[in-house]
Amino acid sequence: MHPTASNEAHGIRPEQRDQLRRSYDLLSKREQEVLRGVAYGYTNREIAEHLGVSVKSVETYRHRLSDKLELGSRAELVRFALDLGLLCPESDGLPGQAALR
Repeated sequence: MHPTASNEAHGIRPEQRDQLRRSYDLLSKREQEVLRGVAYGYTNREIAEHLGVSVKSVETYRHRLSDKLELGSRAELVRFALDLGLLCPESDGLPGQAALR
């Protein structure tokens, strides 16, 4: 399927996706990693173990990225990741190691 057709199927126009990308680019690398973990359904503890940081650090990164994106719930973060095209069936969601599950 053509990328534009896929975006339109999800109700996302190219200019909206560009805005989402600009918002995503404002996140630090670590915030992007936490977003990806949240979007794939990992718990804060699983994300922390994978990244080698404390659960409190993951909570802090998640709070910061939520503030930057103006999104509060896990569901909103997942929708953002889906609309941006971050979710991929071939991926476990967290780069650099084998799947957590």
